[in-house]
Order: sequence, then C-alpha cells, then structure tokens
Amino acid sequence: MIETMGFDAVETYNMFLTDDLLYAKNQFVRDMNEQVGRGDKIENFILATVANQALEGIMFQSGFLLFYVLSEAGTMHNSAKQVKFIQRDELNHLRLFFAMFEDLRQENPEYFTEELIQKARAILKNAAEMDIKWGQYIISDGIMDLNDETVEKYIKHLADYFSEGLGLGLLFGEGEITPNPCSWMDARMSDFGIDTDFFQDKVDSYDAASEW
Repeated sequence: MIETMGFDAVETYNMFLTDDLLYAKNQFVRDMNEQVGRGDKIENFILATVANQALEGIMFQSGFLLFYVLSEAGTMHNSAKQVKFIQRDELNHLRLFFAMFEDLRQENPEYFTEELIQKARAILKNAAEMDIKWGQYIISDGIMDLNDETVEKYIKHLADYFSEGLGLGLLFGEGEITPNPCSWMDARMSDFGIDTDFFQDKVDSYDAASEW
C-alpha cells in the first residue's frame, strides 16, 4: 500500500525516529510485548494474557477501523479485504489468550488478588488512552466520518468490552459498556465471515469483583 500510494517505504517505516507520538506508541507496544514474553511467574503470565487483549483487542482493532471507514466511503476496498484476513487471525489469538486467562483464573484463584486485578485493569486502560491519543492524532481534523469524539468513544468501547469480558469490570462506562459509535462494524465483519462474539461463554465473576 505504501508503494502504491507513492510513499518512500524506508522513510515511512522509520517515521518513529522523527515523530514523538509514534515513538511513544512504539515504546508502549514494545513494553507490552515484553510483558507477554515475561512468563517466569504465574502473576506475569496472567498479566501477559491481559496484555494480549490490550494489543490485539484494543490497539489492533482500532487500527482496522480506519480501513473499513475508507471502504465504507467507496475507496480502498481491496485494502479492507486484506485487512479482514489479518483481523480474523487476531480474533483467533484473542480467543486463545482469553481461554488461557480463564484457565489460569480457575486453576490459580489465589493469584487473582486485588493488586493483580488493578494491574490488569491498568494495562487495558493505558492501552486505550494511548490509542485515543494516537487515533485522534492520525486523523487530524477528521477523515470521512471519523472525528476525535468518535475515535475516543470507539476505543473506550473496545476497552470496556474486553475488560468486562475478562471479568475485570468497566474502565470508562458508567453502569454499562461505552456505546459503540461504529456499530456498523459488526455487520461488515459478519459479511467477511468474522464472528464478532469474542467471548463465547459468560465469564464467572469472583470474590474480588464486589470491590471494583
């Protein structure tokens, strides 16, 4: 896509060297990747499964949105088709790490302390806040139907959805998941053969839930 649009590939790949916010986002993602690879203790392994939900559930899914917005506007259809295959893989990864989180919770309930739960919530919330800044930055004054408010609400919706699905409670919504301002995404994903129900089984709440 970069070459087709006439951009210099090397310059584009190295933009993080000249763009401070992109550098900060890359550093954040690298920190999350290190969390995933730091599985020497049960606590770290639990947090690694949450970090995956932050990366592939919040940051990747919000990135896919732009391609679908462009396609909805009648441009870059083939790019959106290619993105759907990437997205399908990411959803499979999300289900895998969600299953791992559930198994860890059932087999090692003593590790799910209030301190660990707050660390897990912080991972998801920090990812959402970083991506809100990034999303608003890259659309500048708006692209098609995307504006700062839509980007913020969509990413908060993702964060609430995955946090609630993991049994960690809401991060932004008051009493319910932040409404999805891009609900048309579900229909488009279904057209692509992508199941939008990430959490196929209801998460059982545990004792600490009453303290959130």
